[in-house]
Amino acid sequence: MRNYLIFIFIFCVNFNSFAQDLDLVLGEEHEMKSRNYEFAQIIGQDNSGFYVYKKTDKNSFVIEHLNSKMNITKSTISVLKYGYELMFVEYISNKIYVFSTFFDKQNNLSKVYVHSINKFSLKQNNDYICIAEIETNKAITRKLFKYQNFDYTISPDSTKLCLFFEPKNYSAHYYAYDGNMNFLWKKTLNEDENYYPEEYYIDNEGNLHELIPVYENNEIYYELLSYTENATIVKQYNLKIKNNTINALKLGFTKENNIICAGFYGKYYGIIGTCFFLIDNKKNEISHTNYEEFSIDLQTIEFRKRRRERYIKKNKQNYLSDYRFDYLNIYNNNVCLVVEKRYSTTTTGDSFSDPTSTSRSSRRTKTEYHNDNIIILQLDSVGELVNEKAILKRQTSSYRRTTYSQAIINNKINVLLNSKNDIVIKEITKKGKINNNFVLSNQTFVWLSSVNMKQISNNELIIWGEKKRIQQFIKLTFKNN
Repeated sequence: MRNYLIFIFIFCVNFNSFAQDLDLVLGEEHEMKSRNYEFAQIIGQDNSGFYVYKKTDKNSFVIEHLNSKMNITKSTISVLKYGYELMFVEYISNKIYVFSTFFDKQNNLSKVYVHSINKFSLKQNNDYICIAEIETNKAITRKLFKYQNFDYTISPDSTKLCLFFEPKNYSAHYYAYDGNMNFLWKKTLNEDENYYPEEYYIDNEGNLHELIPVYENNEIYYELLSYTENATIVKQYNLKIKNNTINALKLGFTKENNIICAGFYGKYYGIIGTCFFLIDNKKNEISHTNYEEFSIDLQTIEFRKRRRERYIKKNKQNYLSDYRFDYLNIYNNNVCLVVEKRYSTTTTGDSFSDPTSTSRSSRRTKTEYHNDNIIILQLDSVGELVNEKAILKRQTSSYRRTTYSQAIINNKINVLLNSKNDIVIKEITKKGKINNNFVLSNQTFVWLSSVNMKQISNNELIIWGEKKRIQQFIKLTFKNN
């Protein structure tokens, strides 16, 4: 009884200090029927609640319904027809669609099928439709075709879908569909061996946009290709910074449907600043370009005090290495870039079972995955660097995992972190101040091995976690302030 009271007290201390800023709905712990699930994904919502998707194996999956109290009301396991393999499940135009492949050995065709899910019963409808056929040959295995050369993108308003295929040594194929899976257009590109789009986007009007890295004279720049009028017209934009390499770039759209490409530049071995390109869709031109170095404070974020002082005196340019570009946010004519430092280390030593042995059989290789500092960079509407903020952390694991997620809540950046003892949401204000917006003890909520978060409105989030066969969902509603 005493331990129970201590537990309640800890929860109240952790939550009540932030209760004036948000409301919390904590769902019940739910036992899953099997552990052979990939981690859950919330794929969509309607007036009745939310829909959760879990892949079980190559031809079966689970669809669940989650009510407003964050409790599972219905769960259905589905198996595809014989010979079909699951690709993905998505929520498009208020419908649940299942995409699968079937390999036609006789004609050497990889066929893509789509069918729907009944939202009331969560069972499959028998309405399989073939929406794409890709010719292959004996040199291209079915597994290689499916897993290494396939991707898809959905428009921001979830009314358009574009499938991308690139069989090895073959052309790239694009297929676009509306929200009812009606065919819109098809595009085949015969490109050289260096062609490989890094990002694909389809906008609300069904236009396709590609970001392609180009290697030239020991430098990297990007090409933006925009296909309009059912992919019959192509517009090309070269995104370059003189005497510098663009290390990473992402694309987004403004309310006026103009295109923003933003990211980082530097050299091969690190980044030194942000870059920004604004493309005017009406004039079909790059209307604004800006690039800017990080401040000394950010460049020396990982330095100890004495090293930082020496660096400032010498005033040499420093490169940030091992950072991965995860998020590009565009909101209220502002741009926000979010990166995390991720790398791995491998060591070889004596086996833990026999540390005194020097025989070859007792040697063991150990790989550790590091998820360290998060950097948030805020740009204005013309790409000038307004704020630089860093969330300092060091996390190490024996496997790859996601240690954070982010969302724009009430026009402020919020970063969700998973630490050993707490789930923390940090808010970055317009002035660059970092506040703890929410703290919840993992003693209260199911332990999270990875951070999973879904933004369902301008001020609402759902986060969820699993431990063994137990899963739990929680909804946070942030009050306007």
